[in-house]
Amino acid sequence: GTIMLIHGFSGSTFSWRKNIDTLCSSGFNVLVPDVPPFGFSSKDGNSNYSVTANSEKLWKLADSLYPNSEWILAGHSMGATVAGAMAGMNPERVKKLVLIDGVFKGIETTNHFSIMGWLISSSPIKRWAEIIATKKFYNHSKFSELLESAYSGKPDSVDVEGYLAPFKMKRMASAIFEMSYSKEVRAVSMKQIHCPI
Repeated sequence: GTIMLIHGFSGSTFSWRKNIDTLCSSGFNVLVPDVPPFGFSSKDGNSNYSVTANSEKLWKLADSLYPNSEWILAGHSMGATVAGAMAGMNPERVKKLVLIDGVFKGIETTNHFSIMGWLISSSPIKRWAEIIATKKFYNHSKFSELLESAYSGKPDSVDVEGYLAPFKMKRMASAIFEMSYSKEVRAVSMKQIHCPI
């Protein structure tokens, strides 16, 4: 079949590096995208990074590479929410939904004004976020600590550099701020999902 592996918050295609070969050798077509704004996806400052906006982008990618395919969607953590939204948007296209250490309870749209969203969307806040993140967080030792807490063991330098590399891209911190106030483009309910989960 055709399977899409959707990483979690702060992950990237690198997160699935130990699964891809096994799935391919088992006969699967495997698609492993970087979910915007993470990994090496573009961070242009004009994108909507909400769950449903990203779900629509991933469906467009899937259709361009494997048109008319039925999908197995596997999502980890935040990626499980994206996979669930994708399954609700196109239930007839999803064979199975795999939620790994994540959950999908549905998505609601919001149209209300948020003071916090307005504040964090300001250019000075985003400029400071870039400076602080670059100096304090986007380095080998900090990422080693973060991964050690996630792995429950010491990561090797390949793991640390693999997760760190996308964070060195310009505008990464700003894009994460933009993600926090991106508005959902549509509502998706659990009732719309018909495949085994």
